[in-house]
Amino acid sequence: MEDKEIFLNYVNTSREYFERVIKEYPKSDLADDAQFSIGLIYDLDELGGVNDFEQALIEYQKVIDNFPGSSAYPKAKSRIDLIKSIYGELENIPHDIK
Repeated sequence: MEDKEIFLNYVNTSREYFERVIKEYPKSDLADDAQFSIGLIYDLDELGGVNDFEQALIEYQKVIDNFPGSSAYPKAKSRIDLIKSIYGELENIPHDIK
């Protein structure tokens, strides 16, 4: 197995664990960070990562919508602003991304 495959398997496993935290413990102190981390996974650029900026924006928007008072909120907002400043309005994202 190549390094990139190992890396992507690790990333996918991590995403599944983060999704599980959100589903099973939506009110926990970890849920906002788990949601933000899912955004980061789709936002990955290093080592030939995922690079799905449209999905990253959607995941970051979930932080904005579901965890407005959390410590993850400003980080998610910052990532949304950065992606939009670099890539502009991406074609396949919902128009309600703030």
